[in-house]
Amino acid sequence: MVRFAAELVHVEDTGSGLIRVGFSNGRDEGDGREYLLFDRLYEVTAAGRKVAVGVVSVERNDQGGGGEGGVAEVEVRPDLVRVVLVGAVAEQAGAARYEIGLSLAAGEFERLRDGLRLVFAGYGCLVVSPVEPAAAPVGGGV
Repeated sequence: MVRFAAELVHVEDTGSGLIRVGFSNGRDEGDGREYLLFDRLYEVTAAGRKVAVGVVSVERNDQGGGGEGGVAEVEVRPDLVRVVLVGAVAEQAGAARYEIGLSLAAGEFERLRDGLRLVFAGYGCLVVSPVEPAAAPVGGGV
């Protein structure tokens, strides 16, 4: 299992039919750098809705570390992402299981969740844990 804390969480909609979601520990190449990146193409319907097409592309640490498809499960919570890869993609990526720690600012979890929903649309592998509601104030107050 590969574990790292994501110092960088990247959700990019290129506006030209590509959605990209990635996680990196922020280190420079060759200095224990870890990253995991997912790409997927999409089309925009006449109604303006984005519809994912093709397969998910997976990349770990370089363009040769991954492949297309091969994603069995992705669980996303406000503090953690778990990923399970299978088959040739897991072999090319060098590991089948990943745990990526998250520390996101307000609003970033929703952006990540929405990006992952588009990337994995139709795969049936994405599990999204709800955001915990803010704690209610304790005591009275005026």
